[in-house]
Amino acid sequence: MEQKNSIRKDGKGKHLTLDDRLIMEGSLKAGQKPSWIALILNCDRSTVYREKKRGTFPHTNSDLTTSMVYNGRRAQELYESKMETKGPGLKIGCDMKLHDFIRNKILGEHYAPDVIAGVLKKNNAYSVTLSTKTIYNYIESGYIRGVNNYTLKEKTKRKKRGKGKKRAKKVAFKSKKSIRKRPSEADDRKEVGHLEGDLIVSGTGMSAAALLTIVDRKSRYAFILKIPDKTQKSVIDGLSKMERRIGARRFREIFKTLTLDNGSEFLDWESLERSSVTKTIKRIAVYFADPFSSWQRGTNENFNGMVRKFIPKGADIGKYTNKEIRQIEEWINNYPRRILDYTSAKDVFEGELSGCQA
Repeated sequence: MEQKNSIRKDGKGKHLTLDDRLIMEGSLKAGQKPSWIALILNCDRSTVYREKKRGTFPHTNSDLTTSMVYNGRRAQELYESKMETKGPGLKIGCDMKLHDFIRNKILGEHYAPDVIAGVLKKNNAYSVTLSTKTIYNYIESGYIRGVNNYTLKEKTKRKKRGKGKKRAKKVAFKSKKSIRKRPSEADDRKEVGHLEGDLIVSGTGMSAAALLTIVDRKSRYAFILKIPDKTQKSVIDGLSKMERRIGARRFREIFKTLTLDNGSEFLDWESLERSSVTKTIKRIAVYFADPFSSWQRGTNENFNGMVRKFIPKGADIGKYTNKEIRQIEEWINNYPRRILDYTSAKDVFEGELSGCQA
């Protein structure tokens, strides 16, 4: 019989099927040679020899003697069982430096898996790059020593938001400037100097201490200022502290607008606009988001979420020192961000300022 008359189509690179194995079982029982079976199945003779060796099992005869025979169905079951356990090897299996890099970034520097994946792709310093999902899979499977979902600050259970109570309407000192009147440069993130601000408060029953967070919309560079309470005076003093820290003149040159929510602590917006160094000079223009529209200050809300990695909800902010607050501020500003192509906010902010000076 010629090979072109075989019952199988060209099967180069294909695996034997159950029908192939049953044909092979019947042919072996009929005493056919492996070379003839190979012609029938249109495969290499060595494939038949290997399959015969793998699929030969002990068989009890009618006279209670045992002989070794090929069984097509059992051979198929063995094949399927092996295929279930087959899979690609770990990409980090032969690169312990990469394993240690991922482990140190998570445990030592609190990097998220997505940021690690972005840094690996950008720097191309290791033998392989890993996707965000792959790193999460390795963590959940226990392949990163000492790291699990509880060590990831992002993977915390979030409570569903209930229906909020309606707040009493607050009356400002003067009519506030709406976010809709804010310059287009702030809306389009075309330049640095357009800020968003908010407060992070202590938990119920804790001290009155709070954090005033101020974030640049374009670069995501941020300032965290610890204040004794959430009163208007403390907020004004906090912004004045930031002004003195940078320098009054440089503050006015760099920062142009500040967008806030409608909290009572921000009602005295005229004092927020006025310089603490020279009372007759305006240091910044203050605008207000629409009521119950936190998405209009999404940059600041996202930043506050990063702060919560270190100061969880319900914590007493009064127990954190100014040094610890500055360390949190520095960590976030130096953290590679996906939205910035895995560049830090500090690098973007300083790059924009140097470009303006040039």
